[in-house]
Amino acid sequence: MNPKQIVAALFLMICLFAACKRKPQTAPQEKKAIPTQTVSDSLPQPQETVVDILLPAGYRGTKPADFQHMLKEDWFDFYQDTDTRNFFLKKASVHISRYYDGCIEDSTTSVQSMEGALLLIKGLTPNNARIKSVSLAKESVFAGGQLDFSYNQKNYVLRATGKVAQSESGNDFSDSWDHVTNYELYLFDPETKTEQLLVQIPRFKDTQANLLFVGDLDEDGKPDFLIETSTDYEEKRVELFLSSVAEKGKLIKRVGVSEYQFDC
Repeated sequence: MNPKQIVAALFLMICLFAACKRKPQTAPQEKKAIPTQTVSDSLPQPQETVVDILLPAGYRGTKPADFQHMLKEDWFDFYQDTDTRNFFLKKASVHISRYYDGCIEDSTTSVQSMEGALLLIKGLTPNNARIKSVSLAKESVFAGGQLDFSYNQKNYVLRATGKVAQSESGNDFSDSWDHVTNYELYLFDPETKTEQLLVQIPRFKDTQANLLFVGDLDEDGKPDFLIETSTDYEEKRVELFLSSVAEKGKLIKRVGVSEYQFDC
């Protein structure tokens, strides 16, 4: 090996040794943005909770044995006094029977309690029979509108979105629920800037999204909701939302859904 080859070989060895000693470079980590508010546009899903609900009604395709367990459980009537308009939660006396449903020409099961009860509820034991409620300016929020209310010295907003069909003249069918599709109702807390989707209803047929109750069923100082979400006039469907079991960063949680059919 001549002197030039020796020098070249030594130079190559030095370069390789220096490369081995050099620490590998890592890509700079991207800084994570700090959220300024919690916004949820996904529906709160009913999960396993201690609360259960049932509309007093006839349930087609069932047998009395399907509801016998209720007689051994603590169910409460949730109702509104027709005179005072106050809401109450009192121990129910559940009655289970068979009756003839002329629309389907067959016998089915009836689950009832006191006359006029909005709902049967299990899993809530109130300290007071009278439930605090909010007096609302209206019982529903039409698509594109909003409803402001206060509870326990705190402000809230219910706002609704949806597509409203237009008439032949090009005007919207204002306040006509049958012409609303993809309806969504949101609850907004101005103090925390938190907004959460409550209900989604694809269409209406002689029905509307009624606010049956806004108040404090679970007695935690925050509003709860009972909302009618029926899509057809020959069905009844309600959804119950409680604030005390809301997940972290959320305002509310849907704890129960009850529905039945009475079409002919």
